[in-house]
Amino acid sequence: MRLVEFDQSKLLPQERFYANGLELHKLGGYGKVTTDRMVEVLRNLWDGREKGSIKSDFSWEQKMPNVFHLRPNVHEYDSVFLQFLWYNRVDQALENLTGRKMHLCHAQVVVQTPGPPHQDWHRDSYQYGLDPVVGAFPAAVKVNFYPHFDKPEPRLKFVRGSHRCQANDGRFDAMLIGKYENEILESSNDRVLVFESSMLHAVVPDIEPKGSIRVMYSFAMEHEYKKRFANKEHHRRLHDQYEAYRIDKTT
Repeated sequence: MRLVEFDQSKLLPQERFYANGLELHKLGGYGKVTTDRMVEVLRNLWDGREKGSIKSDFSWEQKMPNVFHLRPNVHEYDSVFLQFLWYNRVDQALENLTGRKMHLCHAQVVVQTPGPPHQDWHRDSYQYGLDPVVGAFPAAVKVNFYPHFDKPEPRLKFVRGSHRCQANDGRFDAMLIGKYENEILESSNDRVLVFESSMLHAVVPDIEPKGSIRVMYSFAMEHEYKKRFANKEHHRRLHDQYEAYRIDKTT
């Protein structure tokens, strides 16, 4: 049984996003060349991690025994990481789905190998009991790309609609996870996942020895960008480069 399960055949994309908390944005068309290059760059990073094959001044930071983050940033490793958003019109998709102007705050490339996932069930934005708020309020919207090089593999579990069911008690979230269907998204070179990050979600553990690679972008409203990111140089550079292209398109 799904938490959200009704006939959505006549809903607009904005209405589906509101109800479900996620939408799959198709790649290709105008952005096909850039998407193909993104897959190539990611495959080279994935293939080359164990060999130490990476551009100078960049490295893999080991966060857990089986989790590695590209450092010091993503957008300066290769221009494709921003072009991927621009040429696949992700900015337009975000504004269409959310009805808001969203600001790019963070970009990550993560490699995960077999073992415990780098993030089990969680929300990116929540507040429990008397504890402080965690994450952006309203929640950030994430755009995740899970490429596949051989065959599709499971990458992310989620509880559809759980972004609209929140209480300040972690036991409520445990009930949602246990009672309602946990859907699974597979890797694909033809789409990105756009989702409300307060939705309950979890990384699927890897089985293949070489693991997997993913790109994750976080977008937030202007007040959250200014509050949490604008004073950090690498976040500000990422944001400003993304915005410069958007402004150039409209002038």
